[in-house]
Amino acid sequence: MTRFTIWPAILLLALSANATAAEELTVVQPLACPAQWIGEEQLTFEVSWVGARAGTIVMTSQQSDSQITPGHLRVRVKADTSKFFSRFFRVRDQFESCFQQDDFRSLMFRKKIREGRYRRIERTTFDHPNGTFQRLTGKLFFQKTLSGTIPAGVLDPISSLYYMRARSLVIGEQLVFKAYADGKSYEIFVRIEQGKTIKTSAGQWDTVRLTPMPTFEGRVFRKGESKLSIWLATTEPRLPVLIEADLPIGSLRAELTSVSSGAAVPPPEEFSEETSDSED
Repeated sequence: MTRFTIWPAILLLALSANATAAEELTVVQPLACPAQWIGEEQLTFEVSWVGARAGTIVMTSQQSDSQITPGHLRVRVKADTSKFFSRFFRVRDQFESCFQQDDFRSLMFRKKIREGRYRRIERTTFDHPNGTFQRLTGKLFFQKTLSGTIPAGVLDPISSLYYMRARSLVIGEQLVFKAYADGKSYEIFVRIEQGKTIKTSAGQWDTVRLTPMPTFEGRVFRKGESKLSIWLATTEPRLPVLIEADLPIGSLRAELTSVSSGAAVPPPEEFSEETSDSED
C-alpha cells in the first residue's frame, strides 16, 4: 500500500528533487525575515486520502530551552494513521527540526519512520560556518555516516514551511530558497497565487496559495506542473490552513482542525531515536 501519511513539507522537497533553475522563472530573492511572531504553538491537521479520513498530523513548536542556544526554534511533527487505516497499513512517523529563528537556517533535522514494517531513523546536523553537514542513518540504530557540503543558509523540510510563513508574499511572483533533504540540497521554486476563503473547525481565514513548481521531468511530475498546493492565512501568524497533494495513488488533503498557542500548548512527545515495535 502506498505511504499516504506524509508530512507536506517533505512532499514539497520531493517535488523539487534533482531540480535546477529554469530560465523563465521570475523569483523573489530571499531576505532575512525574523519569525518573532512565531512562538509556541500546536497545530493539528486531519488528513484524508482519496476522501477517507486517514489520520492526523500534529506540529508543535517551542522556543529555545536549556538544551538549545537562545534564538532557536524547535519543531516536532508527529503523523499517525487512524484506527481504521492502521488495520491495513500503520504509520507512526516523527520529525524534528531545530533552526535559527532569524533566518530559518537549519541546525539539526531528524526523523523516525515507522510505516508498516518499514523502519528508518536519521539525524542530520549542519555546520554553517564550515558549510558542511553530517548525516547518520539506520534501521534500528545508526549504521551509516554521510558528510558533505551545504549552500549558505540552507533550510530543512520543516524550517522551509516556517520560512514561507514569514515571507512577504506577492501574488504573481515566485519565491526561491535552498533546502536540504536526504543528503542533498535542492533549489526550491514556489509560485505565489491568489487564494480563497477557507473555513474549518479551527476557524475561517482568507488565504494565499503556494504551489511548488517542478523544474524537471519524471515518472510522476512534469516540468511546470504542480502536484502540491499549500494555503496560508494572509494574517499573522500565517497559519497553514490547508495542504493538498496529488500522489501516485490517490490524493492527500491535510486540513487544520485545531490551534493552540502560548501557555495552552502541551509539551510535545519526546523524540526517541529507537524504532522498536514496542513503541506506541
